[in-house]
Amino acid sequence: MILVANISLVIVALFLTLNLFDVKIPNIGRVLDLLDKEEPSCLVQWENEINPLPDMGRCCLGARAQLGCHQENSNWVCETGPGTLRYILNKKAYNYCLGQVIWNG
Repeated sequence: MILVANISLVIVALFLTLNLFDVKIPNIGRVLDLLDKEEPSCLVQWENEINPLPDMGRCCLGARAQLGCHQENSNWVCETGPGTLRYILNKKAYNYCLGQVIWNG
């Protein structure tokens, strides 16, 4: 029991020392995002036509304007309903959009 307490104190002391010297430690979500080497991808689908949308700002804005997003396979699809414009985002693009002001504001 004392060994666990000592290890915990060492970890806390390490974090406090890093904080003292203003060392920034990324949070777990950011680390996972950095480890994901996949490029963000946004596709816009209208009927049977699918086109890439390389501008992530426009993609996030368009996806947010839809009524909802749901996961299909490994992608996120944002749409108003059947037969409407669909925004298809991979996980990295969707996480990027979630971090934008328009998504959370």
